[in-house]
Amino acid sequence: MKKRLLFICSSAIDRSPTAANLFSSSQKYIAKTAGTHSDATQCVTQKLLDWADLIFVMSEGTNQHLSYLKNNFDIKGKKIHDLHVRDMYFRNDRRLIKLLKKRINIIIGEN
Repeated sequence: MKKRLLFICSSAIDRSPTAANLFSSSQKYIAKTAGTHSDATQCVTQKLLDWADLIFVMSEGTNQHLSYLKNNFDIKGKKIHDLHVRDMYFRNDRRLIKLLKKRINIIIGEN
């Protein structure tokens, strides 16, 4: 069974879809995205949070993604990791991909 990853950013347009796309052909992981803003392409829901084995927020420091989850959902017992990726990249930017690979791999233990 594949491990389920959920990537959360603000609008689910650039950062989280880029991260999820890294796992599009993975044999070990399945990834989904969600956003904290009401205009997100897919808004974060309790159902998505419950589905995920690991949750990654893009930036608590600049976007308060983790605070949003804590204030609006039941996340007790969930493993949530802050990737510290500021909202300054476009989707599939090679610098963003490199940064995400490095930070995600540290957490999931992949090379």
